[in-house]
Amino acid sequence: MRVALDARWNYHGGVGVYVATVLEALPEAAARQGIEIVAYESPQRPVAQAHPNLRKIPLAVGCYSPKAQYELALRARRDGIDVFHTPFYLAPFLVKCPILITIHDLIPFLFPIYGPMHAAVVKAGYVASAKRATHVLAVSDTTRQDIQNILKIDSAKVTRVYCGLRHHIFHPASDPREPAYLKQRYGIEQPYVMVLSASNWKTKNLSAALAAIEGARDRGAIPFQTVIAGSPVGLDQSGWRGRLRNAIATGPVETEDMAKLYRNAALFVSLSRYEGFGLQIAEGMASGTPCIASTEGSLPEIAGDGAVVCSPRETSAVADTIVDLLADPQRRMAISQKALKRAARFSLANVAEGLLDLYSGIATLKTTAGERVRRE
Repeated sequence: MRVALDARWNYHGGVGVYVATVLEALPEAAARQGIEIVAYESPQRPVAQAHPNLRKIPLAVGCYSPKAQYELALRARRDGIDVFHTPFYLAPFLVKCPILITIHDLIPFLFPIYGPMHAAVVKAGYVASAKRATHVLAVSDTTRQDIQNILKIDSAKVTRVYCGLRHHIFHPASDPREPAYLKQRYGIEQPYVMVLSASNWKTKNLSAALAAIEGARDRGAIPFQTVIAGSPVGLDQSGWRGRLRNAIATGPVETEDMAKLYRNAALFVSLSRYEGFGLQIAEGMASGTPCIASTEGSLPEIAGDGAVVCSPRETSAVADTIVDLLADPQRRMAISQKALKRAARFSLANVAEGLLDLYSGIATLKTTAGERVRRE
């Protein structure tokens, strides 16, 4: 059997991380089952992964280009593809073999992130793609339920396979030189409380997280630094730049440095209003970082008992939690140990197993396999 992954999406934020993890997880496990993996990649953004069982084919058309629909159909037929997997919601409508689409979240249906016309087009794309696909993969039970409720897709057609974590990158084994590196590179001093800034800062609820941290600074006796990592857009547009005390904004951070930031933080706070999976919380837990997660979206599902879960609407209570945790290193250590155990569930091996089960099932149009919910 030959499976194609549309890896042209490897630039697209969380979807790009998803592509990278899938291509790390699949080739070796697929080879043991006699399944060949083909990656259609962009010449401008080639796939970094390499494996004898991974064939990379450049496809010089944009992800949203109408021409891509024809090119994907031609390539899939020419390359003898048995299952076509797209890592985003947009289905290759003209491809004739069974199609698997991954839906990470339904944020466009839940929050006004686009103008009316743009939103209508995006929503129509989700609905049409989900109906066209042979099967739909959800990255969490929360997203799975949203797909059924909002897109009206039968439960038999939707399977949950959790995202995988790159545990070789996000792990708790800190190099003793890392604190000095973070101070020299970014001006960061321990202890620090970490949050992430992003262009979709409203959905990520950056303002609430920063308000809670500033409240903790007023109430607690332990001094700490605030570290805002990632895109400056969120910090700028939220109006918090220049108002924070003892804060460092790193700007965009390479993956290896992000791992260092997680594992050396006293706390990581994510009060997102919605997450389809919650990659940042999962990465923080895998790094052994004590995390405070929102009660919204999939975050309680992903966090389990590996993080402290707080309502993002109660910033005063979150501030109290930050103060209590900073003052109690033993409790932070206990949370860290639970976090590592929880994060271990999101392994690349589990991703490979779940995907290969799906590929085998839908290769013969057996969509009824979707009723099973995987329990790693």
